[in-house]
Amino acid sequence: MKNLISTLIAATLISACSDHDPDKKPDQQIEQTGNQTQITVKEESFTVTTNVSFGGELNPKKAELTTKENLNIKIEAFQGYLLDSVSGCNGILNEDIYTIKQLTKDCEVSATFKPQKFTLSTNSNGGGQIKPTKAIAEFGQSYTFDIEPDVGHELAHVSGCNGELNKSTFVVGKAVKDCEISASFEKLRYNVDVQVNEPSFGQVTANKESFYHGDIVRLAISPSQGHQLKNVFGCNGQLEGNNYTTAPLTSDCKVNVTFEKQLYDVEVAINDASYGSVNISSDSNFYHGSIVRLTFYPNDGYQLKSVNGCDGQLTDNTYTTAELSKNCLINVTFEPLQYNVDVEINDTSLGTVSVEESDFSYGSIVHLTISPNEGYEIKTVTGCSGELSNNTYITSALTQNCTVVVEFKPIGRLMLSFDDAYVESWWKKAHPVLQNYDMKAIFYINADFVKTQKQREYTDLLFKNGHIIGHHSCSHQFVGSYEGDYMADEIQRCIDFYKDYNLKHFAYPYGWAGWKADVADKLKARFETVRLFNTVWDSEGGPSSRPQAAASIDGVIIKDNWQLVWAFLEKTRAEGTTAHLSSHGVIDDCEAAKQGWQICTRDLQLVIDYAQSLGLELGPPKDWY
Repeated sequence: MKNLISTLIAATLISACSDHDPDKKPDQQIEQTGNQTQITVKEESFTVTTNVSFGGELNPKKAELTTKENLNIKIEAFQGYLLDSVSGCNGILNEDIYTIKQLTKDCEVSATFKPQKFTLSTNSNGGGQIKPTKAIAEFGQSYTFDIEPDVGHELAHVSGCNGELNKSTFVVGKAVKDCEISASFEKLRYNVDVQVNEPSFGQVTANKESFYHGDIVRLAISPSQGHQLKNVFGCNGQLEGNNYTTAPLTSDCKVNVTFEKQLYDVEVAINDASYGSVNISSDSNFYHGSIVRLTFYPNDGYQLKSVNGCDGQLTDNTYTTAELSKNCLINVTFEPLQYNVDVEINDTSLGTVSVEESDFSYGSIVHLTISPNEGYEIKTVTGCSGELSNNTYITSALTQNCTVVVEFKPIGRLMLSFDDAYVESWWKKAHPVLQNYDMKAIFYINADFVKTQKQREYTDLLFKNGHIIGHHSCSHQFVGSYEGDYMADEIQRCIDFYKDYNLKHFAYPYGWAGWKADVADKLKARFETVRLFNTVWDSEGGPSSRPQAAASIDGVIIKDNWQLVWAFLEKTRAEGTTAHLSSHGVIDDCEAAKQGWQICTRDLQLVIDYAQSLGLELGPPKDWY
């Protein structure tokens, strides 16, 4: 390129200022206009050429310029190349611009380019390596990296530098820039196959869903209700409790879990094996859901009392459990057969029977205590093949229901009474004899006579010593011939005499009331007992009339016929009745006694001795007091 500058300048100045080649003559053009001359000088130009190696270019590739002109050459490297060097024409390089100034001659700019070198770096997350970890490649150069997973790992992903994976190598086809190859590795994933023999028997739960190399798998083994773990193996594991822990995984593996129905203990406890036995009608192994049936065989004389446990039910002689769901205990209780020992008493008002034992089981011996009420005794006891020993009836060993029949009868009783007003003789003669036998008597007193004789003190002594004081009328008037008010004159008139003696009893003077039934009724209403009196004895041993009366044992009546009295007492004992014997006065002289209404102390003692020898009760019954 030429730049022409026209300048009006003196030729001498041009000549003086010129710095160009002296051999080179500049082009001049002179033009004369009037008084002025115009000289046109044509500037000298130089050629700049370029010489470039492969890898880039210079623009412009060629140029012409004058000394005063500047030339900027753009250096443009091709992709993947860098400027290696540039020189010539005294140029100056600033970044990618090569500037030429004050060119004085033709010249050449030479530039060389070189391929760009790129860093191929690598990055991995662990679990493997990329080799080499770093490489330098020139532009366009191909480079191969080795992918090496660690043991138990595999390549998950690799990318970068526009490379491609080929099996275990990653090939970068052309390096075009700095770049990074990133690889991620992951643990090898394994299958842990858990095989359960029967899923309804239980389940197995792993502690994770995915299994990788080196993982330790923990399996929670949960048998269903009524089942248990039989065995487990595989994956080199170990069982602790219901947890199975594998060894660290290095490959696919399988765990085999076998459940089985739970085996239970069914214990049968018998209270006494000598009482009976039990047969179990089922297998000896009691698995979950099994039903056990028991049959009972009591020994002779025994029976099944109760059976319980294992939620069973008894039907007839078979006990059937519910379906087994746990260990359980069946309690079997045999007991001796229970029998009824009935007691029959002829009259429960006469006595009682108590049984020492509380149950009447097979083989038991029952002891019955027979307790007659006062004035009664055992007549007979039969039943249950027993024997009477004193007041205890002992049965034989029980083998069946049985009845003990007890018959009581009155023992028989001797009662003695004394009439009229012989209170001093009674105290001094009768009382000492009675006292020897701890016997009490009844003293029927005529109050007027005692008061007249001033012997009230003896009446008091008799009463204080436990004897009974009875009413015998005030003045011993015979009811049958009395024409006045007998109750007023002979009962109430002297009633104060008896007020301290708990008066309950009356005895007729002269033994009976005659035909005065109205008076007799009033007396019976007033007193608890009203006694008659009998003076006739027959040869059979008893009073011949007035059976409700006391029989006289006065000497004038008995004389020496005491065998009649003995026979009467024997009959009393045999029949369990009461012999009420009565007299009046008591003296020591037995011969004199035969002449009057009295008894001697010797005969009184004989009567009591004989009654006692027969076992008769002595004295009035308790309800007379």
